[in-house]
Amino acid sequence: MSVLDSTIICSACELTISTSRTWGMFKYRLRIGKTLPIKRTLGWCHSCENFTAVEDFSDRSSIHQRISELETFLANTLDIDLSKVRQGFESLDLKTHEQRRNNAWELDNLKNRIPFFEKRESPPRCLMCASIYIVHLRFDPPTEGQGSVRLGFVNPTCGGSLFIETTSRRINMSLDNIFYDREGRRMK
Repeated sequence: MSVLDSTIICSACELTISTSRTWGMFKYRLRIGKTLPIKRTLGWCHSCENFTAVEDFSDRSSIHQRISELETFLANTLDIDLSKVRQGFESLDLKTHEQRRNNAWELDNLKNRIPFFEKRESPPRCLMCASIYIVHLRFDPPTEGQGSVRLGFVNPTCGGSLFIETTSRRINMSLDNIFYDREGRRMK
């Protein structure tokens, strides 16, 4: 997996943080054989006293709307039968085929999140220490070459302003699965 790296920099101190802290195969283990990817973002954990990966439930209120959009797209696009394409009976629009596959995966993921949210009792947690005393850092990573973008977040340790910039550095890595229970606590 190759990922474009972004760095968060403080205007008042030497703080430099890579957004790679949120990278990994973070998954909830719901029952034997059933997992759900954890949606996460970078945040400040008051217990760790650091920036770290935190659970992100920002899509909770819009899940049903997104499910409806995906179901409409899937219903209105042709499900391609690859055997008929090989025989010349259908044409293959690779972009639509790829989009259908990605949307079907997203739809399945979102439908699995509904019962998860219904059973979840605790608020979002820090994925390193499981503390609920976190602040989400909300931002859209800048595009390559865009320069620094102010985040509108004050560094809790020194009061400086935080900026994010995307480097031209791409990182290749193999990621291990890290499993959490339904309440966001890391499993051993």
